[in-house]
This record gives sequence, structure tokens and C-alpha cells, in this order.
Amino acid sequence: MGEAGQGLVVDHQPEWIDRFREERARLAEVFAGVPVTIEHVGSTAVLGLAAKPIVDICVGLESLEHAEARVRALATLGYEYVPEYEAVVPDRRYFRRPVRRPRTHHVHCVVRGGEFWERHLRFRDHLRKDPATAAEYGALKKKLAARFAHDRPAYTEGKTPFIERVLEEAGP
Repeated sequence: MGEAGQGLVVDHQPEWIDRFREERARLAEVFAGVPVTIEHVGSTAVLGLAAKPIVDICVGLESLEHAEARVRALATLGYEYVPEYEAVVPDRRYFRRPVRRPRTHHVHCVVRGGEFWERHLRFRDHLRKDPATAAEYGALKKKLAARFAHDRPAYTEGKTPFIERVLEEAGP
């Protein structure tokens, strides 16, 4: 989990919503001229949910070429493009900010309506409407963060069964 010195999962911070709104405006300028939808995803997007203090943003585009054409523009906003992650998630272009830790933002550029887009929005929306499930997820994340403070893959793997169950409950 070494991201941002943040094997740390903290209680929800109201400023995460403001940080998303500010970044959405900056990203909208970068993607001006192409159809784009910018969504706050991940745990920081769910009121009351504990999270690592990194704002996850999903940029939905018609084509990944729109993201590829804006790597330099995103760099001017302080983002680092991380193409090696495409070996694991080929349908995403991933950017993180700032280049040096601690990170504050992750941007996931994907095709709007694609699997990555749909799963992340469905999961977020289910947690937003079901506070008990969100609280259960927050408790799981804190437990996993304490257990796997220096093992990000194990932390992520530990969340997977819960996420799959919630996606199944949320339906198509």
C-alpha cells in the first residue's frame, strides 16, 4: 500500500468533495472540445466512508485516444502518466498527482460506458445509497490497512471479495 505514506485509511474528510470539484474544473479545461464526463469515484466519493486520502476521478471519454493526446497537458497540471499499469488494466490510462508522494489525486481515463466505468460507478452508487454496507466496507479497509500496511497488493486482494459481492447486490 505504500502510496502516499498511506497504507493509512482515515475517517471521511468533507474537503475531499471540494478537492474533487476543483480538480473536475481543471480537468474539464484539459478535455475541452471532446465529449467528456468526469466523476468522483472510490471511497472519497462516499459521504462518511473511511478512505486513503487520495481523490479518485474517472474521466469518461469516447476514446482513449483523447487521453493519450492530453498526456502533456495533464503533466502541466502536475500529473504523471503511468503507462506500465496498462499491462494490468489495458482499457485505462492512469495518471497520478503529484509526481512525488504523498499523492492527492488519481485520474482514470476510460471509455464512458465501458466495464471499468460501469463497475466503478455502480459500486460507488450502491455504497452511497446503503450506509450500512459503506460502514462495513470502511471497517474492512481499516482492518486490511492495519494488517497489510506495507503490502498494497494484499490490501487490494483483501477487498476484492467484498467488492464483487456488492457489485452482485447492486445488479447490472
